[in-house]
Amino acid sequence: MNHASSVISSTSIRRASAFMALVVLAVGLSGCNKLKARDQLNKGVAAFKNAQYDTAIEHFKQAKELDPGLMNARLYLATAYASQYIPGAPSEQNMRLGTQAVNEFKEVLEKEPSNLSAIDGIGSIIFQMAGQPYAPKKFEESKAYHQRHIDFLLLDRRHRLDALLPGQRRVARRVQQEQHQEAGERDGSASRVRACGLHRQVWKARR
Repeated sequence: MNHASSVISSTSIRRASAFMALVVLAVGLSGCNKLKARDQLNKGVAAFKNAQYDTAIEHFKQAKELDPGLMNARLYLATAYASQYIPGAPSEQNMRLGTQAVNEFKEVLEKEPSNLSAIDGIGSIIFQMAGQPYAPKKFEESKAYHQRHIDFLLLDRRHRLDALLPGQRRVARRVQQEQHQEAGERDGSASRVRACGLHRQVWKARR
């Protein structure tokens, strides 16, 4: 090995070592930030349970900043805003709280489109905001989120059924059919009872 090759080899080793050191440092900082985020989340939850919403919001904000992937921090932040919203109150501050809650829930859906807590949260807040003053478009938007919840539940049930083995799938379908049949029989019995009551009333009237 000549002198030039030795120099290049030494330089490459130093660069690789520096790169590895940066990776280790980045991983360490990331882990540290996640621990700090969970600490902030726990403090926020404690404040939230004591109805100290402003304090809780600051903790949840810090947790979200330290670990953007911590969904519970985002959900709690949105819920803290929503908890302070007063349906029908026309003040600018109140409307801002409702809007902030919706925006935070929507950020959750950007990362987890099937998050039912966020879907329900948005649907509920928009429904409340649509009441006073009456806003038909907001009512329709609220209904769309509630329907989205139902669609995800149906899709999840279908996926669970498809994941079963053929024999298990037949059993699951038979159970569903029996449940529907029992529900139909209960409805039929109730109808007969109502009909008998109506016949007795007619008979008494004729007497």
